[in-house]
Amino acid sequence: RKKGYRDVVQIILHESKQEVDIESHKLRGKSAKDYIIENGFEDILESLPSKSGNNNDGINPSSELFNFLKEYNEDGFINCKYLADFVDSDDGMYTLLQSATKKGLATAVENLLNNGADPNRTTAKVKMPPIEIAAIEGYHEILALLLKHKKIDIPSDILMETLRNIDSEITHESVNHNLCYSLLMEHRDKLNVNTLDNYKNTALHFAARYGGPERTLELLRAGASMACRNKYGTLPIEDIDANTLETHLDECLEVHIENNINKENFIATYNYRTIMPPRRIKNEDKVNKNAHDAEAANKLIAEEMQQLASETQVISYISKSAELRHLLMHPVVTSFLYIKWHRIRWFFFTNLAFYIAFCLSLILYILVVYGGNQNNDEYQNINSILLGLLCVTFTLLLLRELFQIAVAPKIYFYSLENLLELTLIILTGIIIFHRSPTEALRKQVSAFAILLAAFELVILIGQHPKNVNKHSNVAYNTDVEDPKNSTSSEGDEQQFFIDPGISLFKTIVMLTGEFDASDIHFQVYPVTSHIIFMLFVFMIAIILFNLLNGLAVSDTQLIMSNSELVGHIARIEHIAYIESMLLGRILPSYRSITPGILVKRVCLFPYFLKDYRMMVYPNQQAKVILTNAEYSDGDSETCIAQFTSIYLDKHTNKRTKRLIKMKKEALEQKKKEQNIIEMQELLRKEQQIIMNKLDYIITNMSVKV
Repeated sequence: RKKGYRDVVQIILHESKQEVDIESHKLRGKSAKDYIIENGFEDILESLPSKSGNNNDGINPSSELFNFLKEYNEDGFINCKYLADFVDSDDGMYTLLQSATKKGLATAVENLLNNGADPNRTTAKVKMPPIEIAAIEGYHEILALLLKHKKIDIPSDILMETLRNIDSEITHESVNHNLCYSLLMEHRDKLNVNTLDNYKNTALHFAARYGGPERTLELLRAGASMACRNKYGTLPIEDIDANTLETHLDECLEVHIENNINKENFIATYNYRTIMPPRRIKNEDKVNKNAHDAEAANKLIAEEMQQLASETQVISYISKSAELRHLLMHPVVTSFLYIKWHRIRWFFFTNLAFYIAFCLSLILYILVVYGGNQNNDEYQNINSILLGLLCVTFTLLLLRELFQIAVAPKIYFYSLENLLELTLIILTGIIIFHRSPTEALRKQVSAFAILLAAFELVILIGQHPKNVNKHSNVAYNTDVEDPKNSTSSEGDEQQFFIDPGISLFKTIVMLTGEFDASDIHFQVYPVTSHIIFMLFVFMIAIILFNLLNGLAVSDTQLIMSNSELVGHIARIEHIAYIESMLLGRILPSYRSITPGILVKRVCLFPYFLKDYRMMVYPNQQAKVILTNAEYSDGDSETCIAQFTSIYLDKHTNKRTKRLIKMKKEALEQKKKEQNIIEMQELLRKEQQIIMNKLDYIITNMSVKV
């Protein structure tokens, strides 16, 4: 408790602009000085500056200098004979430079620096360096002096501290936080714009919230990342308006616009730095160099995994924001999505091929074995083969789902698709492991298993970006097969549903609008049969027919114009889900193999593209240029071979060319305006010359007259 009072006493005595009288006034017979000594604070009195007018022989030079600063007497401070020898002295609370900075005494600061004061020196009590004090207080003149010093160390969080006070009212001409910010940005090469504070905020968080569009764009140009989540899960992009973001995305397409944009080898560069999470590992290449040291390699890989955050955080937010969603059509965004999809499409097609194999093995086993030939000796070999195939694919499916649950359990159980897969796993488990099922159980489990397997296949195929707009057609074709197989499994004794062939015929008839359900005996399996039939009616008669009617009477052009945007959103969702699976936190042993096997095939940076950039030839059908040839292993060589033949889609290339043309036209317009200004200036000078000549002629004529 005394320590707290000690700090209060020290601040009062050292910071007061007026001299504090600690001897004249008394309470209970004791002065303030007596109480200070009584509480053991004598050292505060020893460091207390003496009066500047005191010329006693026992004067403390340091105290005299601090006394000048306390009285805001810059002339006395500058002319003090002790200044050169005590430039780095302190009073226990501040150094001379800290004190002069805090009081806004620019002349005193300049003289201290000229006399060799350490610009970075602090005290144990106040560890804030002078440059940070100047930025927080808004003393732009002092900040400019400190920034010019060769030995100055700029704190990592100084931009954030300045932006916190950017909208403060200007109370004095020496105080201006806007000028402080501008001065700091002139030295942006010495700043880390992605430094985090205690709440994991970056300078961009504050600029987007308080600084306005110009400061936001300035930070983005300096490389500030929009993918830094703070402690509360907020991204900087959440406070950036659509116009500012579009301007920045336009600037992310980097071209040498002075060159001929129609040349075949003209290069355009997409800069993705600001939409990627910043990398904070100082020695990025140590993973490869220290691979022989297992312990060191595992440690570095663990650090690397922390850096390999999702590369789609910013774009995912854009896709969910109604205000920003239209920017998904920007060529910088679509080019990133295209190349990202190209990297992970192997995962999609592998998963699709596996699931098709599972569906085929399940349906064949149900139709051939589980439906009635289980005990037939003639089909024993076929039964065993089909059961073996089903067991293998079922085991792989189970392992896949367990892997997803282990990596991201919260994401997994919030997905309807995953819940359907879990239900399908349970039904398949019953089919395989239930030894003596009743006929009623067999038929109902079979019906629902086929229904869910087909429905899941529709969803999986629909995840491909090119199939998003065709999802209704896929659903139509697949769901036609689904109810007829399910009904066939249920009603073997019915005339119209005795086998799959007749079931298909009856289904086609029902699609004409004739829902004759008289041949379906609902009383045999009242619950199952009603559910499946109602699903069929709902999906075909209600959804599909109404959709077709809507297409016939609605604005088809509007639907088509939105289809590409819907495709991009679906692609983003799928890419983000795959990233969440592969970059989730699971067993350490898995982390050690992830970077080499899976992550390199999913993450673009730093394994595939260096420096967050991708270069293309717009006039060669948007052919991608690979500049990163550092990886010599077999996997990387294969990737490089694939990458060198990549061409971006025609829509992205068309928009890229349009944007380049706009930049070219803007440059030409700027040149024209500059030429006009120069011509006006030239005409003004010539006009002045003519006027001078006329004045000279008139003057001479007047003299002669």
